[in-house]
Amino acid sequence: MRILDRYLLREWAKVFGLCLLGFGGLILISHCYNRIPDLERWGLSFGTSVEYLALLMVGSIPMLLPISLLISVIFTLGALNRNQELAAIRAAG
Repeated sequence: MRILDRYLLREWAKVFGLCLLGFGGLILISHCYNRIPDLERWGLSFGTSVEYLALLMVGSIPMLLPISLLISVIFTLGALNRNQELAAIRAAG
């Protein structure tokens, strides 16, 4: 793997991780807001409630990955273009 490939992968991975955490947090907040009254009504313990919400998040992965991938690629290419790094990459071949 060339140095340039590692650099691009590292830059993209940082943004992808942030997008994944950000969108995952939004989905988790949405699930909590919608499900907390049900969990209280059912009388579940805190640990069981956390486990239930974690399993709901696993079901959200097919929706979470594509949007995080798209947004991270757009942001990474935008940052590379803003810093004139895309021009240098094109010149390097």
